[in-house]
Amino acid sequence: MKRAILRLGDTTTAGGHVLEGIDRCSHQGVAKTFIGARIWCPVCKTEGVIGWRGPHRTSIMMGKQQALDGDICICKCDPPPVCLASQDTAWHTFTDEEVENYGESRTASATAQNGAALFRASPTGRLDGNEDESPYPAAATNNVQPADCSYLDGTKGRIDAPADFYRHTNNVVVSAGKPTTFDFPGGGAGPATLYQTTVDGHSLDIYTPVHGPADGFSVPDGTAIAKSLETIPSRQLQNLSNVSVNPEANPQDALWQKIYNKPDFLSAATASINQGIAFYPWRGWTTIPQQYIDSTMLHETGHLWSEALWADQTKKQQWLDAIASDGRAPSDYARSNANEDFAETSNMYWSSKGTPCEAEGRKRYPARYAYFDSITK
Repeated sequence: MKRAILRLGDTTTAGGHVLEGIDRCSHQGVAKTFIGARIWCPVCKTEGVIGWRGPHRTSIMMGKQQALDGDICICKCDPPPVCLASQDTAWHTFTDEEVENYGESRTASATAQNGAALFRASPTGRLDGNEDESPYPAAATNNVQPADCSYLDGTKGRIDAPADFYRHTNNVVVSAGKPTTFDFPGGGAGPATLYQTTVDGHSLDIYTPVHGPADGFSVPDGTAIAKSLETIPSRQLQNLSNVSVNPEANPQDALWQKIYNKPDFLSAATASINQGIAFYPWRGWTTIPQQYIDSTMLHETGHLWSEALWADQTKKQQWLDAIASDGRAPSDYARSNANEDFAETSNMYWSSKGTPCEAEGRKRYPARYAYFDSITK
């Protein structure tokens, strides 16, 4: 059984249209859409959301589970309309056994049989796009869930480990905020609040803007940034001097859109030893979950590490050799270039370390893990 990926603008059996896509995640230039995305239904004349129906594979992009052909529009119609994919070149495949074992899950049966009632009671509920729904009912009688290692299987847009894989162990001390001015990479010079911070004795500054981002965008606050620093290994902190939360987009996005051939590309964050780490506004979020701030911070500090490490060209060549040896990349973003591959791998390496997913990572990417083992000794 094949289920094609749904995209922005796809229709329903009632003539409805999908109104939302996943930021920076597209197929053939059209944004993929997600469970919980807004969808217009012309029959009941309401704005509903995409609901989960039938078997899915966990496929999280920017914190959102991909929606598939055959999912439903949870609106006031009863029965709910079915979503129809407009393309047939990207899909998820399920065996007959998987389809049979899935049956009508609790989520699927509830949405299919009670779509109108669910919409009236709670238009979004657990389907707001910022939650990770489990694709299958728990099979184990003791309710112990196996570790979800799919985040490192190479099919995702970027590496985002399960939230509890980002371990908050560093001692972070933050001063009271002080008014100042700061030359933000996104937005230029402007009023800011400075938080002088130490992470296990390493000093750095956190700058947040006085004025927030435009409507429809969100940025992490200083508290969330400080909390993410609790997860960063000391090797990736050594060259970090400051973290800035920027009120405007990265001015280099137009260049990256051309390089990556992604017209909708927007930087979540950037990093260099000279600049520090800059977080930019994230489109389509009201609140950014700590999990994704932790993930992004681990990725960006990986850039600082590689920048310092590769002053020795031998170390860089060893990394290129590891990429070639593995023959596969841990995420779509890792395929962009060797720098992004290193940062994505650092996220994968540290987040998986000591978890059941470490063995899976080592099996899939033995050369990358061996490289990181060598530089962490």
